[in-house]
Amino acid sequence: MNLLNALELDVQGNNIISIVGAGGKTTTMYRLGNELKELDRKVLLTTTTAIYYPMSNEYDNLIISNNLEQLILESKRLSRGTITMIGKNIFHDNNKLKGIEKEWVKPLFNQGDYDFLVIEADGAKRKSIKAPTWYEPVIANCSTLVVGCIGLDIIGKRIDENWVHRANIFSRVVGKEIGDIIDYETISRLIISREGLFKGCKNHSKKVVLLNKVRDDEQLFYAQKLGEKIIKDGVNISRVIIGNVNMENPIIKIVE
Repeated sequence: MNLLNALELDVQGNNIISIVGAGGKTTTMYRLGNELKELDRKVLLTTTTAIYYPMSNEYDNLIISNNLEQLILESKRLSRGTITMIGKNIFHDNNKLKGIEKEWVKPLFNQGDYDFLVIEADGAKRKSIKAPTWYEPVIANCSTLVVGCIGLDIIGKRIDENWVHRANIFSRVVGKEIGDIIDYETISRLIISREGLFKGCKNHSKKVVLLNKVRDDEQLFYAQKLGEKIIKDGVNISRVIIGNVNMENPIIKIVE
């Protein structure tokens, strides 16, 4: 199953999707962009933090400007069935693209005539799990869907900076010590905590958990049990999707 079907997105409608957490956010963003492009949607990809500079095969148009009006003007000229990447500037020292202000999301979406806007709204330094600090995640208030991503290759690893982004904050949020082993209960605590995966997400935004990087049937079994627990706990999460976004058919299981 592809991501669009798993997320139950109305592809003929309009959506602003923010992706938070760790363990596959950027891949998920590009995957969604390509699935939408294949349906002749006009798609904007961007970030409210910073991402590694995109490869030329990951977009059709790249617009870099620190002027919102200029970004809107150039967006109006773009055709359907395209992926456009937008940023404010380039950090040449680490080859990263600086994202836009979250307040720019709504005017870009409305005035740039985009069908879908997909935003990487969190940073994790390529780790598979994290807890947000005080200014994270950077979610635009107008987001219609927020996807919280966790990489299940983190199971069995220790809570430290080798494996966890912001390990000290993470340990506090999940109620464990530095050096403790991460299990499925640890992930459950991160998801349901107000200071965890969906910190700052507005009530009107639909919330979906993506349990990514599933590697075998045993992991799939326990991921499904975790999904069932999360839905049962009633923390306003509409569904849990399970799979590996690097695979041809990225979603294996849906729990709702």
